Amino acid sequence: MSRRRWRTAGVVAAIGLLQAGAVLLYRSTADERASASVLQGERPPSARLPALDLEDAAGAPVTLAPGRPRLVHFWATWCHPCRQELPGLLSLGEQLARADGVELAAVSLDADWPTIVAFFGGRVPSATLRARAADAMRAHGVSMLPETWLVSASGEVLVRYAGTRDWTASGVQAELRREVERAE
Repeated sequence: MSRRRWRTAGVVAAIGLLQAGAVLLYRSTADERASASVLQGERPPSARLPALDLEDAAGAPVTLAPGRPRLVHFWATWCHPCRQELPGLLSLGEQLARADGVELAAVSLDADWPTIVAFFGGRVPSATLRARAADAMRAHGVSMLPETWLVSASGEVLVRYAGTRDWTASGVQAELRREVERAE
């Protein structure tokens, strides 16, 4: 092999090793990044939970009245990141309800219940609600899907989390508790 080919092979091998090292470093810090970024949200300037026109799976109107802290999560079956995030959030919602009295309202922006029912294989979780208005996302200032609001018992929107989160990451439940306690 010529000298030039040896040099080229050496450069290619060095670049490959650098890339492999970067990938390993990235993966080794993935859990830390996920935990740290899970609850980076925007604190709106003294926003109140707007009146949401919602219904349950039976078609009955639902009002999210003040009195309990809650997570209001906007999602849709056609939103791929929503589908990935929702199982972890529903699980966290059950834990928060039992331990802290924080209620989860998973508000679907889908056009109809049959789509939502099919998505859950016929077993729609009780936390799932549907926005009746076709323009609910725009009407309520939801900037992207998924989006989750942490709302105090008095109805103040404490934090808005736009985009996906790893709701199963360690420390999430404790951080949400601290946010709720801070407002009360």
